[in-house]
Amino acid sequence: MSAVRDSIGDLCPEVIGISVRNIDDQVMESPQFLLPPVREVVATCRRMSGAPIVLGGAGYSIFPESALRYLGANMGIRGEGETTFPAVLERVARRAPVSGLPGLYLPGQPPTGRSFVTNLDDLPLPDARLFVPSLSGSVDFWVPVQSRRGCPMDCSFCSTSAIEGRSIRRHSPDTIKEWLEHLLASGSHNFHFVDNTFNLSPAYAKELCRKILERGLDIKPVVHHLPQVDRSRFGATDGARRLPRDQPRVRKRLRPHAGKLQQEVPGRRSENSFEDVC
Repeated sequence: MSAVRDSIGDLCPEVIGISVRNIDDQVMESPQFLLPPVREVVATCRRMSGAPIVLGGAGYSIFPESALRYLGANMGIRGEGETTFPAVLERVARRAPVSGLPGLYLPGQPPTGRSFVTNLDDLPLPDARLFVPSLSGSVDFWVPVQSRRGCPMDCSFCSTSAIEGRSIRRHSPDTIKEWLEHLLASGSHNFHFVDNTFNLSPAYAKELCRKILERGLDIKPVVHHLPQVDRSRFGATDGARRLPRDQPRVRKRLRPHAGKLQQEVPGRRSENSFEDVC
């Protein structure tokens, strides 16, 4: 906790934001609860500062009310925070009530419904200078790239729709291409596309890959994709029986849950070139 204490001492923050990435370690046989250390961070912030503490992140967004209660923060934002968090800061600055903001959770108060930005190009992308490889201390640093948010599927093993909503929202391929160019200029070459399913929809994925290839961008990508996107094949709910034959272990573990999976099978992590997608 020394880094937390030092940062608060140096910065004297007026608001403290804490991102909660995971609730547990996702090990089915013996899951480990990961929030006690986060609660310790919140308690340390409380002791060091009177600034309001705002929770956010993917893990928090799955269980916003219970996580807020357990961690003891002042408030939390469920889902994307690019619009709500600045609004919180603005109201805190003028000492106005923060209640009523989209996706904001306050202890003991009913939450306000979430709102989603339809066009992701309306949101700023992270400054490329934040991802300079030398800052990470590793030459193998991978830059996360998200071109889309949301998923229309309702797979029992996945929380994406709960975090990002069910509608797929996109950056334009040109926006992602230009951002990659800025990242390359800053010295990054390894890019992890964190889209939940890179090849959904296939048309968008192909257009983005073509833009990257046409520009001749020298990048090393990692993507998560469906083994095949065939809505006629995976549209039924008996997902465990319709998994590809090359995933016998997954088939065996999911068979008891047949009927719960819809339209998707577990994706693969791939380091294939963009030519494979096009």
